[in-house]
Amino acid sequence: MVRTYLEGWKFSVLPKGFWDIQKNRRDFFDWLGKQVGVHRLEDWYKIDIQQVWERGGYSLSKYYCGSLPHALKNIYADFPTKSVFWKYVKEVDKDY
Repeated sequence: MVRTYLEGWKFSVLPKGFWDIQKNRRDFFDWLGKQVGVHRLEDWYKIDIQQVWERGGYSLSKYYCGSLPHALKNIYADFPTKSVFWKYVKEVDKDY
């Protein structure tokens, strides 16, 4: 049986099935949000998948086929997925 581990994603090798546990996925995104300055769900629009990878979430991103919006909608049921807005924010960020 795989159990949850506090910030287990910081280890180079995770136990098999680690990301299968919803609490581990939620704990990671809660932790990541604090690391990157997310205060409201809409703040996630400013985060890209590269930032997830850089902070230990590469294998977790594969769990969601590399889709950050899909992951966030699964983790936070009330996450407002507005793909048009997500794309707009990314294009604006590229200009700066």
